[in-house]
Amino acid sequence: MFIHWRQINHNAADVIDVDTWEYGFIYSNEWTHQWTDYVTRTTGRFTSAARCIDLEGVSLVKHYSRAATKRDGKIMNEMQNCYPQMLENYYLCNSPDWMHLIWVLVKPILPQRVLEKTKMISPQNHKQLHKYMDEHMIPVEIGGPNQTPPMYW
Repeated sequence: MFIHWRQINHNAADVIDVDTWEYGFIYSNEWTHQWTDYVTRTTGRFTSAARCIDLEGVSLVKHYSRAATKRDGKIMNEMQNCYPQMLENYYLCNSPDWMHLIWVLVKPILPQRVLEKTKMISPQNHKQLHKYMDEHMIPVEIGGPNQTPPMYW
């Protein structure tokens, strides 16, 4: 899954009620679970998901909402309890400099399972993604050759 963070309306609760927002997370996770389960059963190889979050152009002022962080954290904890083995890693791509500073500061207090599943990568070290996709599928935005945006795949 590829997420362009700057394109998300983090204050969607102003437009969409919290229950509807939560259902979107649930349906997305259920679809991902069914797909990874299908691949696991047909290949005989345990399959889990990876999420690439493109943080290019993200501004702390424009893209941070305390209410949204609280809401999304609650939903993500519920999803982790429902689908504990589905998500293998989050890849934070093109993160701004200020995010590296925050990462260094909060890393010591984060749970070990969060640290194990969260990786910051740059376009120069996108090779970690080869575990999940061929080189030719990696989008240009994160250092690969694929000109087609993931939403059109």
